[in-house]
Amino acid sequence: MRRLMILALVLPLTVVAEEAKKPAEAPKAPVAAPAASAETAAAKTELKVGTGIEKNELVGAAEAFKVAADTKIWARGKVAGLAADAKVTLTFSKGDKEAFRKELQAAGSPWRVKAYKTFRATDGGDWTAKLLGPDGAELASAKFKVEIQK
Repeated sequence: MRRLMILALVLPLTVVAEEAKKPAEAPKAPVAAPAASAETAAAKTELKVGTGIEKNELVGAAEAFKVAADTKIWARGKVAGLAADAKVTLTFSKGDKEAFRKELQAAGSPWRVKAYKTFRATDGGDWTAKLLGPDGAELASAKFKVEIQK
């Protein structure tokens, strides 16, 4: 009788153990997103300029700034549709002369990038901030005017 009781207890455990031994389905490999073209990325990109960044958002956005000398003006962009770890560049240009360039890494999509330029007493005039893709193509731009107070 004891043998039957032991067998009755061990048999269900054996069945459960056999089910646990079944190989699990192999996980499916993630499908890689197709690489986006600069044209697609440009359609999903924005760039604005302002007087500061608060809580990771641009503040004081405008097309014209009347500021004291040694004031920072920020460019804040959002890029999407680029490959992971793509390098983008933010530039500030006065006329056709580039005055500042900062290479940044877009570690995901969408990703936010920012940079600033300090405007000196002689930096008044018409400016353009540009966001360039990994291939150097312009993804977005923002034109603005700076007047330095004396």
